[in-house]
Amino acid sequence: MQIDPLVRLVERGVVVAAASRYMRGGQQIGGPFLKSRVSRLAGRSLHLLAHVGTRDATNSFKAYSADFVRMVGIESEAGFEVGLELVAKARRHRRRVAEIPTIWLERDFGQSRFQLAKWLPHYFRWYRYAFGPKLNSGQPTPSDREGD
Repeated sequence: MQIDPLVRLVERGVVVAAASRYMRGGQQIGGPFLKSRVSRLAGRSLHLLAHVGTRDATNSFKAYSADFVRMVGIESEAGFEVGLELVAKARRHRRRVAEIPTIWLERDFGQSRFQLAKWLPHYFRWYRYAFGPKLNSGQPTPSDREGD
């Protein structure tokens, strides 16, 4: 089980603890080709270029510091983007993000509600935001200052 290790990371001062498909020991099995490629590219580029602290910023299997979430708030309206939003805000606010490996198995039954074309603009907003200048705790987030 990975919930306990994620919680322990938060208890030790990490504001976002991510279960990562894209780090050593992690894996994604199955899933739509385009969705997985876009996710992997976003995760890799955010890790290497923006230094967000995880290789899997788009994954929503995460634990969060409640104090951090209260401090920065949640602005996401399209559902799945919240995981990326909080990773981007952690990076901009100079807060720690950590990851542990996970294995993601694509569903065998049921219908996924993930719609890449519909949600990509929402993801891209937070992707761009992660590359912005570092903020102090009192500085505004995107809803206050849309230009970032």
